Amino acid sequence: MNDLVAHLDLSAIFVDKIGLTPHYDASSLDVLQAFSDELDPELKGRLLAMFEKYPFISDRIRDRFEGYLAFRQPTIILAYYLVSMKPHVVKQKWPLNLQDIEPVFTDLGKALC
Repeated sequence: MNDLVAHLDLSAIFVDKIGLTPHYDASSLDVLQAFSDELDPELKGRLLAMFEKYPFISDRIRDRFEGYLAFRQPTIILAYYLVSMKPHVVKQKWPLNLQDIEPVFTDLGKALC
């Protein structure tokens, strides 16, 4: 799955689950490239299942949408998924400031340090 297709899927999921239109930034592509090995045809199903398992995620993203740039981008959904499954990988490979997604770790009960 190429980066553009993954990005479009994330955008559609964002609109569907969050109810807001995501903003786009070059950093979204940095995130997609850093985790390109996680982007596969089954990703969409796993992301949707995550919203079933953690229904509070939609509210958390919506609550932070205005105050946090990272929470306006569709890649925040990927961040939640990866932190829920592989927090150690996110800590190693996140291409941006990890503090920007610290609330994701907190929401999921994972340690950032």
